[in-house]
Amino acid sequence: MDAEKKLAEYRSRQRRQEHLYSLTGALQSFFTSPVTRRNTTSVMEQKLNEPLIIDEVSDEEEEEGDSVKNCSWSYLEMVTYLLYFILWCTVYFIFINLQFGIIYLILSALIGIYLNTRTSPKKRNEVSAYSVFNKNCKSIDGTLKAEQFEKEIRFGAIGVH
Repeated sequence: MDAEKKLAEYRSRQRRQEHLYSLTGALQSFFTSPVTRRNTTSVMEQKLNEPLIIDEVSDEEEEEGDSVKNCSWSYLEMVTYLLYFILWCTVYFIFINLQFGIIYLILSALIGIYLNTRTSPKKRNEVSAYSVFNKNCKSIDGTLKAEQFEKEIRFGAIGVH
């Protein structure tokens, strides 16, 4: 009798857990943007359906995955950022009424600059904006080099290709 009771409790817990996983999966698929290019499944569904296998990924595949992650926004993220902006505007108007609007604007700009700079180390095989740190001192596209500047002075912008 005690074993049957424990088994019934275990089965009800499993049913609740599966229901919770299906609900989170449905919510995630609802809030995921249709623009997303990758097929997203929740981590919990992956744990239930298949074992986690970690393969070695080449640098090109890793960079491609990073670019896909960076360009896909869900509706939830867009709404969150919109709410942050509305909150920022509300506080800004409060500070304007207190006659500290410009101070709030300057501090917001400084905080924004700090939050948008990367403090983590660079990834392997990532090129630096400073050519002296790259292999063979290779510069990134769009860099104005001394040779290019000299050609533009001598031959004009049309002569440089």
